[in-house]
Amino acid sequence: MLTLKRLLWISLIVGVLIIIFSFVKHPGIPFQDPTVEMLLEYNKEANLADDLQYYGLLIAIGSICAIGIMNIIIKFKSITRRS
Repeated sequence: MLTLKRLLWISLIVGVLIIIFSFVKHPGIPFQDPTVEMLLEYNKEANLADDLQYYGLLIAIGSICAIGIMNIIIKFKSITRRS
């Protein structure tokens, strides 16, 4: 159970790091009148950063939910052992 708990905390940290990385990787605002090639490159990079944010958020939320469920199970087991 302790190994699973560590794994869930590590996955939470990985999810948060992916979100932070996607904010850093997100392209800046292009020039006022960018060329078509620059605009296409900007859109490609922006879509990639948005996808990374989405997947990082999914990993983080999934980890938080799993940690919460595991804590509830641990508390329930400790209550039933006392009875």
